[in-house]
This record gives sequence, structure tokens and C-alpha cells, in this order.
Amino acid sequence: MKGKDIRTMKQDTKARRVAAQLMAAALSVLLLFSLSGCSFFGPKEERTEWIVDGEYDPLDEEQTAAKLMGYIQAGDADSIYQVFSQTAKDNSNNLREKIEELIAFVNDEMVSWEYDIGGPFDSTFQDNKIMRNRMIEFFIQTEKTRYVCILRDVMQDEFNPDNEGFYSITVFPEELSRLCDYGSFEEGELGVFLSYQGETNEEGILENLLDLAESKDNSGIYNLFSEYAKENVPDLPGQIETLIDFLGKPIRSWEFEDCATEWVQLPGTDGKLLRRMTVFSLHTDEETYTLQIRDLINGSENGENLGLYSVAVHTEQYTGNCLDLGWRTPGIFIYQLTITPSTTQVQGGGVVWFTTSIEATVTSDTNDIVPKQIDALTWEVTLPADSPYTCGFTAMRGEEEVYCSVLNNK
Repeated sequence: MKGKDIRTMKQDTKARRVAAQLMAAALSVLLLFSLSGCSFFGPKEERTEWIVDGEYDPLDEEQTAAKLMGYIQAGDADSIYQVFSQTAKDNSNNLREKIEELIAFVNDEMVSWEYDIGGPFDSTFQDNKIMRNRMIEFFIQTEKTRYVCILRDVMQDEFNPDNEGFYSITVFPEELSRLCDYGSFEEGELGVFLSYQGETNEEGILENLLDLAESKDNSGIYNLFSEYAKENVPDLPGQIETLIDFLGKPIRSWEFEDCATEWVQLPGTDGKLLRRMTVFSLHTDEETYTLQIRDLINGSENGENLGLYSVAVHTEQYTGNCLDLGWRTPGIFIYQLTITPSTTQVQGGGVVWFTTSIEATVTSDTNDIVPKQIDALTWEVTLPADSPYTCGFTAMRGEEEVYCSVLNNK
């Protein structure tokens, strides 16, 4: 049976994403009409082209998804490449190749597809200029798995017109929604990203890692890593020490969760490799952790295993970027910070204690509420009777940041 916490995380993540997209879709209608001067009444001009006079002229969300799928099924890589922004073309050195890979995947594996939702989800206004980008989501059904396809584009950018057009298309198995959504305009991850449902269940890789950690065999763990990771992670021995310390927690049980693969051309290497991500749940008395182990394989899932690329651990409260979980760079990444309140609601104010899993700084989002540190892991907060209905608290350590809230029932 899969861990309850990891399933809840996936469900909550999908619910939050859908709710945010519904709100974004509603806002997009108001924004589009206000910016274009369109009327809610009278005939709507139908358009079929998304490049007009050499410039990106975005279609509505469902038209955009349908047009993209039409070009994919026709094998028209040039038309898809054309609609990517100049910025995306300049910053993705394998864009054409990945478009061809997307075309091959859809035409080889797809049984059907269906539109889901879309709309502008971010707008920037400054000095009478505007930048608008949006996310469009649809599903690709294969015989084995349903995939999520997220298309992101910049509809308008008066700050830098080179940004206008598609900036990413990301395809991944639906069950891995939180862990495989790699397209990011802000993070500079532009282009086409494809993750495939894995075919193998490599539970032995975790068993081996746990055995070596229990015996504190640093060199044994080091030898599990690929030559690529050894050459590109200068602090790998130190990271292994941190991993051994983490795995020294009493682990009561663990389960295999899922597996995905992707074709990558790693910097400084010749030819493509298959990078596999295997996901597990680790259960301790206090917390359930998600563990991702990535390894490199030559040729196919049944090819020669070249060793580990990365190991990443995070808690359910982790809200950081999935790009930082051993995808962007090799190595070991551990995010174990949590914050737990003694109660999630008070009646007309009261005292609340917060416990963090590791030493961290705790702050409040309400200016007149100042947490007081009791010991290394404990903080005390007094909520006045007239404090806001929802009081938020953040624990921070380095790049880690987690959040919780307490309700004040007045």
C-alpha cells in the first residue's frame, strides 16, 4: 500500500493547481477584454493563425491546444518551432530535437487527448507597460498512462518582445505532477521537457543505499554514483556524510511510489542517456519523506547502468522548486525542515508553541506578533484576542522555507 501522506500531497497539489487555474481563467477573461477593448456583445472574429505579420498573435486556450496537437499529429516540427519565442530559441540548445521527440511520442503512443483548462496566470504592470503569460493544460492518454501536458506562453511583453510566444511544453505522467513539471520562465528552463512512465521497479537501489548508510560506508555510497556525478559535484563526499546522517533516522518502513524516465544530453558528454527517477516514501515516527533517486542508463531501461546522478529528499511541507530536487544538477539534496504548531486554532487569542524539525528561524506574517525562541527547536507565540482570523508563520533555514497557519476564532 502506498503511503497516505504522499497520496494526500498529490491530491492536495492537484486541487490547489486546479483552483488556481480556475481563478486565473476567470481573471483572464476580464483582463483580455479590458486590454483589447473587446465587447461582450456582437460577433467574435475567428482566427486560425498564431503568427501574424511575423509576430505572435495568441489564440484562445482551447484553440491553442488543438492547433498544437494538429501540428504534432501532422509531424510539422517547423510550425511548432516557429511559435516558440526568440528567447526560448536562444536559450534551448536542443529545441528542435525535443520537438521531434514530442512528435514521435504522441504519434507512437497517444490513444486520445482532451483539453483541460487554461488562462493567464501572471501579469506585470510597470511604467505603462504590460507583460502577460499563461498556462494551458490538456491530457494525453496512452494505453498505459494518462499524461499531463502543460503549455506555457507569453501572450504579450512590452518590456521585451522577444519573450512573446511559447516558452515551454512539459509532458509528464499525471501521478508525478509535482515532481516533473520543469518548464519555468522565471528559472530560465525554456523549451520542451518530456518525462515518460518508467517500466522498471528498482527497489534494490534503495535497499543497497540503506544498507551502506547503516554501516556508514562512505566509500561504498560514493562508488554508487556515476562518473559524471563524481566529476561534476566537488563536494560529493561531504554531501554523502549529510545523507548518512539523515538515513540514520529510525526508518520504520518505506514503499516504492513511482518511476519516470527522460532522455538527456548532459553538458560535456557525447550522445544521449536515459535518466531514470525512482520515487519512494520513507516513514519515520515523526515524518514521511519523499525520496527521489536518479540514475543514468545507457541506451534503454535495460541498458548498462552508469550509476547515480542524484539523490533528493523532501518533506510534505516542502514548497520549493522541483528543479532543485536533483533534476537541474547532480548531487545530494536534503530538505527536512518542518514546522508544527501545538494547535491549529485558538479561541479569542492564546499561546501557541511551534516545533521545528531542525534549527531554524520562525517569523510571523503579522507585524505585531513576534515569536519567542524557547530552545533550539521550540518557539512560543502569543496571539492577541484581536489578531487576524488566520495568522501565518514561516520557518526558514538557508534556502529552506516552510509555512503553517493558526486560526483565531473570535
